[in-house]
Amino acid sequence: MRILRGLVCLLLVASLYSLRAAEDAPKIEFVPAEFTFPISDWYGIYGPDGKKIGFAHMHITESKEGTPSFVNHMTMHMQMKAMGNEIRMDMDETEVFDAQPPYQVRSSTATIVQGPTTQKVHAERGDKGMDLTIEQGGKSRTLKFDPQTYSMTDVVSQTIWLKKQKPAVGAKLSVQHADLSEGVLSTDTYTVASVKEVPVNGVPVTYFELQVSSSKFGDVGLARSDAEGKLLSAKIGGLLEMRLEPEDQAKDIGVSSDLFVLSQALVDKPLGNPKDITHLVLEASGPPVGKIPNGPCQSVEKTDQANVVIVRMGTKDGKPAEATKEEFDEALTETAEYPVKDAQVIALAKEAVGDAKTDREKVDRLVHFVYKYVEPTYSVKPTTVFDILKTRKGDCTVHTLLFTALARAAGIPARPVQGLIYMGDKFKAFGGHAWNEVALDGHWVPVDSTWDEVEVNACHLSFGSDKHGMGTFVALIGQIKLKLKEVELRK
Repeated sequence: MRILRGLVCLLLVASLYSLRAAEDAPKIEFVPAEFTFPISDWYGIYGPDGKKIGFAHMHITESKEGTPSFVNHMTMHMQMKAMGNEIRMDMDETEVFDAQPPYQVRSSTATIVQGPTTQKVHAERGDKGMDLTIEQGGKSRTLKFDPQTYSMTDVVSQTIWLKKQKPAVGAKLSVQHADLSEGVLSTDTYTVASVKEVPVNGVPVTYFELQVSSSKFGDVGLARSDAEGKLLSAKIGGLLEMRLEPEDQAKDIGVSSDLFVLSQALVDKPLGNPKDITHLVLEASGPPVGKIPNGPCQSVEKTDQANVVIVRMGTKDGKPAEATKEEFDEALTETAEYPVKDAQVIALAKEAVGDAKTDREKVDRLVHFVYKYVEPTYSVKPTTVFDILKTRKGDCTVHTLLFTALARAAGIPARPVQGLIYMGDKFKAFGGHAWNEVALDGHWVPVDSTWDEVEVNACHLSFGSDKHGMGTFVALIGQIKLKLKEVELRK
């Protein structure tokens, strides 16, 4: 199952930060005198059952000590359950900007702690862009990162946009924020879905509802901000919600109900042994089902009913997915998450592929190698490749993370895929899952090292590759219903 770092941290943090950055807004200008610093906002974080599971603090200050600067700081703490196991996660990120126009970013640091594992990413401005230093599993490496024009204006532009321009329904704002996990600038779009007025203590209060979409995750959710541009709340798909609260209230949390159970997608009939399923047809219903994509092993058909689609799954039911040059190159790239140039990773990749000659042979060996290398467990959750090499234990996302790194190190383009998989007749439900796609003969081919499958079974319901699959996953979880139409089992 998808670990909560992938499910929560990548999405929630991306959403928190993208909710306060802007790129394509030439009429927006940051004027420090128009702001009262420090700006400090606390938010409670709630799970799909409405119970609080954490809090976030967003804090902007103006520092006049030493070299003057603006400091943008966010902390987040989450405490929850998944499959009965209690999980704690903390994140801390600090961005430092010049105090003079154009207020460019000077440095940025992000630290993520999940259980016993810690990873830290730090970017420092130099003569040519920024040096990105990644510390994981006791190792440190450096990549180049060019944030271009990312500045303090980006941090506060949404506030300025709403407060000064009072955009009408349909108005859009393109935004950017520094994504240290990839060493790139991510672009998001905010669309005014509605402008509403509600009475609060007899006084009319206007607020904006903004539909949020991300270049990395696709549609993320819905944000609500008041007429002064302050974020009041944000829903991330059907999974999480953050709400503006006083500090004491925000920090008063308990452990929520099991997120694993809450995020299941039930099916109306038993399907049989998942590994024996060769062809499967499901009716999927719910407001977000239009997000389910065609893929190498599935095709999606619209119906006459609104919010209802038919999904055909299996190797013979898919739509060929050509690997473009951009996708091909991206799926070979070293990032903070994938240390593909590390000597230990390269050596392990060579061990895995052995004397295999063709790419297909290398992929097959990599699938079997990762399957045997990682002991499946949900109680141990290494969050980096280096932690995996130490523990050799983890869930599907651990298998997927290691496979991606080893495949890229072996010269095979690979990327993660997010989706659901049938968990068996005992549960009669689909649960979150992650696997991989590799580029072979110019097309994307799915493989699953968690299940030791070089040809995935037909109960893999794909939401797409890592770039958009996670956003679709969050949008669908808790809101999708499934009905069995056809199933064929291996004889």
